[in-house]
Amino acid sequence: MKNKKVEVKKDSANLFKDSGLPNPEEFMKVRFVSIIRDVLVERGLGQDEAVETMEISESEFAALREGKCADFSLDRLLLLLEKLGLYIGFVPHEIPAGATSKGLRISTSF
Repeated sequence: MKNKKVEVKKDSANLFKDSGLPNPEEFMKVRFVSIIRDVLVERGLGQDEAVETMEISESEFAALREGKCADFSLDRLLLLLEKLGLYIGFVPHEIPAGATSKGLRISTSF
C-alpha cells in the first residue's frame, strides 16, 4: 500500500460553520425544540409540570410549544434537554458509497 500525502486543515472549532450546510445552527435549534416537544408529549407533561421541570417561564414554554426557537441559544436548548434527563451525543458515521450530500442527521432513542 502506498503512502498517500493527504492535506489536512484545521477546523474552526465550530461544527456548525464547518459543516458546509446553509445555516446549520438554526437547523440544530429547530431539531432540539422538536425533541423537547416530543418529550413533553411522550411524558404527558402539561404546562405547569414542564415549566417546573425545565425551570422556564410560561412564555418560554409557549414559545417551545409553538416550535419557536429564535429566542433560545443552542446552549440554552441543551440545558433544557438536560433538565428533561436527556443529552445529545455526536457519533460520526462513514458516508455511504454513492452519497453526494453531506449534512447533520439527528436521531433519538425514544
